[in-house]
Amino acid sequence: MSTGRLERSIDPGLRKRLLEAFSRRAESKELHREDLPAALGMAGWAVTKEIRLLIEEAYDSLFQYNTMTQNEFLQFFEHFQALEKQRAFERPSKPSTRTAAAPSTSRSSGRSWSPRAFSRCIM
Repeated sequence: MSTGRLERSIDPGLRKRLLEAFSRRAESKELHREDLPAALGMAGWAVTKEIRLLIEEAYDSLFQYNTMTQNEFLQFFEHFQALEKQRAFERPSKPSTRTAAAPSTSRSSGRSWSPRAFSRCIM
């Protein structure tokens, strides 16, 4: 993948944060795969368990070794971001389980609401 394409596909502000994170975490101009969660955290991602799984999936689909160069890091990020967007669209929306509930027993007064009394109140 060419660097020019990466420069166009990643927002310039985000690209700058990614490169700063890479330079802070890299040793000998290479970033170790174990440092990816920290690097993405530095770039602004909340690194949840789900994000860690996406990081692993994206990395494993691209690389067989444990370190990456700066260009490979940007390539990884582009793939990671595509997976993240794909997962967002795949998540089933949870149906609303909210229902109207009758008032609960009032422990302080010792009174409880019967269904009949409740129906009289709302009519």
